[in-house]
Amino acid sequence: MRDLERLRVLPAAGREPNGYRAYGPRHVRAARAYRALGARTSALRHWEAEGLLVPERAGSLGARVYDAPAVATARVVAALRSAGYGIPALRTVVAALRGLGGTADAEAALQQRLQRIAARSVALLRAGSDLAAVLDDAS
Repeated sequence: MRDLERLRVLPAAGREPNGYRAYGPRHVRAARAYRALGARTSALRHWEAEGLLVPERAGSLGARVYDAPAVATARVVAALRSAGYGIPALRTVVAALRGLGGTADAEAALQQRLQRIAARSVALLRAGSDLAAVLDDAS
């Protein structure tokens, strides 16, 4: 916990009269958000290079520090990447999250993916039907 506080992943903790750190619910939420991100370091760096994430830098080595908004953005990016969304669509969605782009653009980018999935599903159903006919003819 002290390391996470030092890296500014957690907010600074207050001190008890005996000098011990006093962590509260906001520290627990920040620690859970940090642990629940589930993205590999290489993915975070790639998303940063693509302009999807903008972490702060801390310390003499310039360690990346992800504040709560950056963690929230990373979670959205991770969820959409796992659903098959590409970087261009994610740029549009992240811009809308940051208030830099219109929500209509983000909605259109997300809708395009759903339309591609629907078209692919129909194509697979047709292929299955054709395969069933081929198998029926073979028997």
